[in-house]
Amino acid sequence: MPKKKGTFVVLVLICIAGFGLYVAYVNNDIARLPAATTGATLAELWTSPGEPQRAPQTGSATQAGRTARTAQSGQSAASAATGTGAAMAATAPTNRKSKYAYAKEYGMYPGEAEIPVDKYLICVNRDRALPARYKVNLAVCVENVYPENRMMEKQAAAQYREMYDAARKSDKDVELELIPFSAYRSTAQQKANFDSEVGALENAGLGRGEAIERALLSIQLPGCSEHETGLAIDITRKGVWRTDPGFDGSREFKWLEENAQDYGFILRYPRGKQAVTGVEFEPWHWRYVGVEEAKKIKESGQCLEEYLKIK
Repeated sequence: MPKKKGTFVVLVLICIAGFGLYVAYVNNDIARLPAATTGATLAELWTSPGEPQRAPQTGSATQAGRTARTAQSGQSAASAATGTGAAMAATAPTNRKSKYAYAKEYGMYPGEAEIPVDKYLICVNRDRALPARYKVNLAVCVENVYPENRMMEKQAAAQYREMYDAARKSDKDVELELIPFSAYRSTAQQKANFDSEVGALENAGLGRGEAIERALLSIQLPGCSEHETGLAIDITRKGVWRTDPGFDGSREFKWLEENAQDYGFILRYPRGKQAVTGVEFEPWHWRYVGVEEAKKIKESGQCLEEYLKIK
């Protein structure tokens, strides 16, 4: 009889513990990850909203996620962490309840970007991920030319085509061609790119944490890339099928500096704004914000975060 009574007590305790875990799960007290983090859609990567909290800036990957992308300049991860990009880390919002659950595997906790009334002014960066409800209607920006990497948000694609055609007709002696190197990327593509970079660094002998830290200097965290909005595009020129560090010395770049705002595009990561954007100068990366806003931003001399007063 005592043995049966003891067994009954154990079963009761197990049931109570199981019920308590269930309640905690439902109330989001236990961090939840999607069943399969394939990254196919943003909705798969988000869980129920949690209360925003301030995370201690102690993890190397967390700090590196708010530093500049300095791979092109050869700046080391250690020096980047103490540079201007680190200024963002001190005030960056974080969320330890895995509101953006997908980022947990990298030790990162970005907040959620707001979708403004003017959707072309959405701002994502290392600390502001696209919300799950964000949707984008895609179209080809340059038809019958360069079959890869040429999808953009529908209006942005149409404006890019106008800009592409205008550039080609602008010089009678030299045809300027704004070649679309990389435009829209799905979150799955962004994850594949990020994981590939991390994997390569791990294979080179770095530990997981350091590999993530180093990868964040050259590629955005999945869910936090402007390319996922459909509004950003990396532009290159003939003969250079890659992101081009020397693009700012080209005729194409000079033309864009003078004319891109007339088609609704801005240089997203200008020189001298690294402390604000967290990203080093990228002459190839252009962003659609709409013609009226692009002209205002160009005239102001501000980057997108400054113009929108986002800290």
